[in-house]
Amino acid sequence: MGVARALSAVMVCATLCGCATSNPPAREVAMVAEAFGALNTASQPLLDDLAVAERAQGQTVALERALQARAASRPGPCGGIPYQGDTDEHGNPSGPGVIAGFCNGDAPYYSTIFDPPATGVFRRALQSVGDYTHLLVILAEGRNIDAAQAQLHALAVNLGSALASAGSIAGAPAAGVGPALSGLVAAVEPLTRRVATRNNIEELRRVVLQESPKVETVITALRDSAPVLFDTVTERSMTRLNGVGLDNAEVASEEIARIEAYRATVSSYVVLLDQYRELLHGLVAVYHTPQQPLALEALAQRSAELSAGADAWRRAIANLRAGLR
Repeated sequence: MGVARALSAVMVCATLCGCATSNPPAREVAMVAEAFGALNTASQPLLDDLAVAERAQGQTVALERALQARAASRPGPCGGIPYQGDTDEHGNPSGPGVIAGFCNGDAPYYSTIFDPPATGVFRRALQSVGDYTHLLVILAEGRNIDAAQAQLHALAVNLGSALASAGSIAGAPAAGVGPALSGLVAAVEPLTRRVATRNNIEELRRVVLQESPKVETVITALRDSAPVLFDTVTERSMTRLNGVGLDNAEVASEEIARIEAYRATVSSYVVLLDQYRELLHGLVAVYHTPQQPLALEALAQRSAELSAGADAWRRAIANLRAGLR
C-alpha cells in the first residue's frame, strides 16, 4: 500500500511540475469536495433528528405559554392565547385540551415542510461550506468567470438564508453560528462585486484563498455548537430518565442507551468537522505550493480517511435509528 501511494504521489507531481506554479491541483480539490459530500450526507440524519427535537421544544414552549395565559387570565405573548382543557393543581394538563388560538410565531415549530429555525441554520451553514468547496473546484478546474459567478451567487443565497434564521433564534442551538456566518458574508460580498466586474479569474482565486479562514471559522462555530445540539436531541430522553425512569428501571435503561448513542453520534460529528477544517486548511496550503508531492499525498490520504469515517458514521446513525426507535 505504501509503494502504491508513493507512486501515486510521484505521478501527481510529474503532472503538476509540467505546469506553471499558479495552476491549482484539480485532482486534490476534487477529492476534498468528495470528502465534503460524504460528511454532508452523513450529517443529514442527525440534523433531521435535531429538527424533530427542536419542533418538540417549540411546541412545549407554546403549550407552557398558553397554560400561563390561562392561569393569569390576562393578555401575554401572542395575544395571551389560553389553554382550553382540564389542568391539575400544578397547572399542568390533566386530560384532553388544546391551545385555543393560533400564534404566527409558533408556525416554524408546527410546520413540517421546512426545518425549524436553528436546524435550518445548521443545515444552511454546512451547505455554505459545501458551496465554498465547490467554488474551489471551479477555480481548480480553470472554468470561466461565469461559472464562478453562479457559484458565488449560490453561496451568497445560502449565507443570507442562514443569517436570517440565526438572527431570530438567540439562545437556540445554532445562535453561536451567526457571528461566524456574518464574517463569511462580509468576505463574500466583495467577491461577488469583483466577479460582477468580470475581473481576471486568477485574481478571484487569490482573493478566495485569502478568505478561506472565514470558512474555517464557520466550521469551528458548527462544532462549538455541538454541546447545545446534544442537549436538544437528548432533552426528551433526559426528561423521561429523570421522571418515569426514577421508578422504572426498564425505561431508565432505554433512555440511558439512547442518550449514550447520541453522545457517540454527536462526537463523530465533531471529529469529522475538525477533520474537514484541517483538510480545507491543507488544501489552501497545497494551492500555494502545488509541486509538493508529500503535501499532495497527505491531502489525498486525509480526504480518503474522512470519506471513510463519514461513511462509517452514516451507518452508525442508521443502526441508532433501527435499534432505538
